[in-house]
Amino acid sequence: MSTSKVSPEIKITEISDDEAENVDTINILEGTSSLHSAIINDDLEEVIYLINNGGDIHEKVKGNFSVNGVQKSKTNEVNYAQMDYYGEYPLAFATFYANEEIYDFLINSGADPDLQDSYGNTVLHVAVVADQIEMFKYCVRHPKKPANTVSTNKANLTPLALACKLGRHTLFKVMLEMGSLEFWRYSNIACSAYPLLALDSIGPCGNTNIYSALILIINGETDDHLELLEGGVMRQLLDEKWERYAKKWFFQRLIMAFVHLILISVAIYTRPAEGLLQIRSVTDIVRFVSEILVCIGCVLILIIDIGEVASQGFWAFLKNTRHAPAQTTFLISCLLIMLCIPLRFTGYETAESVLLIIAVPGSWFYLLFFAKGYPLTGPMIVMTYQMLATDMVKFGSMYGIFLLLFSQAFYFLFQGSEDISAANNIWETSMTLFQMTLGEFKYDEFERTRYPPLIKIVFVFFMIFVPILLLNMLIAMMGNTYQQVVSKSAKEWRRQWAKIVVVLEKGFTKKNLLKFQMEYSVKISGEPRVVLANLSKKDSTIEQRALVVIKQHNRTVARKRKAAITFWRRANKLIVDQIRQQKKSGVSGQLSVKPSISRKVSMLSDDEDKGFANMLERLAWEKDIDLTKGKAFMANPDAIEGINTHR
Repeated sequence: MSTSKVSPEIKITEISDDEAENVDTINILEGTSSLHSAIINDDLEEVIYLINNGGDIHEKVKGNFSVNGVQKSKTNEVNYAQMDYYGEYPLAFATFYANEEIYDFLINSGADPDLQDSYGNTVLHVAVVADQIEMFKYCVRHPKKPANTVSTNKANLTPLALACKLGRHTLFKVMLEMGSLEFWRYSNIACSAYPLLALDSIGPCGNTNIYSALILIINGETDDHLELLEGGVMRQLLDEKWERYAKKWFFQRLIMAFVHLILISVAIYTRPAEGLLQIRSVTDIVRFVSEILVCIGCVLILIIDIGEVASQGFWAFLKNTRHAPAQTTFLISCLLIMLCIPLRFTGYETAESVLLIIAVPGSWFYLLFFAKGYPLTGPMIVMTYQMLATDMVKFGSMYGIFLLLFSQAFYFLFQGSEDISAANNIWETSMTLFQMTLGEFKYDEFERTRYPPLIKIVFVFFMIFVPILLLNMLIAMMGNTYQQVVSKSAKEWRRQWAKIVVVLEKGFTKKNLLKFQMEYSVKISGEPRVVLANLSKKDSTIEQRALVVIKQHNRTVARKRKAAITFWRRANKLIVDQIRQQKKSGVSGQLSVKPSISRKVSMLSDDEDKGFANMLERLAWEKDIDLTKGKAFMANPDAIEGINTHR
């Protein structure tokens, strides 16, 4: 047989009508080699033939199959939903299609599960993208070469972080359990520790871990991201953070906000029309005291925010502001109030009034930040934000077009009518049309224009397009948004509550955050397996902290062991029957009743005689069962029949 390298040609196979409906099977052939195509078709024989005849086990896909067919962002993040991504190496293809037999053969042939592709993804990242839960567990627990669970891709995302980024909630919970350390178990109640390095928003040095599971989850916008917060681990993490420090700081800020708003209200309602620096009565004294206290409060708030910038970093501070638009607006209001001080003493009272007109409503807007922390008002705040960011933007763009369109038409039609204010300039005309949109107009004014019939026709078209069509469209969009938020109000509130906790962390120093983290976590032995991208070399040796969680499982250990023993008895019976059949037919060597079972047994070890024993060892390791008493049984497979006969 020739050992020359097999050319990367596409294997053409006939497919049925049902198979032709599978778009992935058809489109994926472009840019792949024969080895990739064989894996797609689940053809183990062809994979073995290609590898044994010089096929490259590390051959990557070619052309614009997946690498060049996607736009990358500046942060190296990839939108896997908009591309045909199955990995690039043959082992990644086997992972994506969850073919354990081909995966085993490629591993035995020298394939590396930790080899990174053009995006820095390993087979575990591919399993996360494909949402292959069982295949992910198989790659991690592979008896010959387990995959590294903490490798990061070019976006600095581990498989766990990528699962949070993509909203793979079921796989995320499985990964949490696989990475946990069980302390004790009684019946179906278990106490386990979950490492915080990949979960907590507080980094190992007290900084904000932007690649943590908590940060990635609250930044998500899909319903799957809401499910990620429903697990017992993430919920307890938030509860611990809230009880340890967030709740106290939350109510302190709420009291400070109320005092600040009361002082602003006193200063505004006692403000004279002119002579702001003059003291004429007790009212002016009260106003001056209120204004001084407001300025002192603004200075303290700015000092706190400057401390947060110094503690968390400028870019981390900016990223955190996106979680709290109300708090960001309040910060801007404090800056505007401070700018009023030089304007007051230089005599620019009009400019000062303009800044206060913007700053005062922005200060009251700060109460929305605290309203998000309660289940009754939280969903309403979320609904308001979502309507402003989506529905109002869409409506505003369409409304602006129609407003400009009809404003010019009405401006010409109103010209020549001196007693109509809309005829003065285009701005007055636009404001008149805005009043018409709300249903306020004077129909008799149309008779005083130069073209009464024409302006009435234009008015009819305006009423059809704007008040009737656009306004009802806005109401329909808002109704749809309302239904979406209400249907998941409890989960959405939990995400907003998590955002509040993360935002409140900005008010503490790194030292205090580490102190709080030690209060709700325990130290576990061993060095951390993850080195975060924002850690220096001197900080890479840090202690491992974990969150202790007591959970109730669906099945007890006894039931799991019973199921495992039942499976082994069936495997034992199958092997015994196969040995008997081979003895009757005079065949010796590897068992081959069922090709799929034979392949799995032989691929588990380079020594074919130890394949079944290694399979049992792997099953025992997965099910946590001691096989010490079965060493003789596993070492001498020929003794199976004798043992069965003795029983």
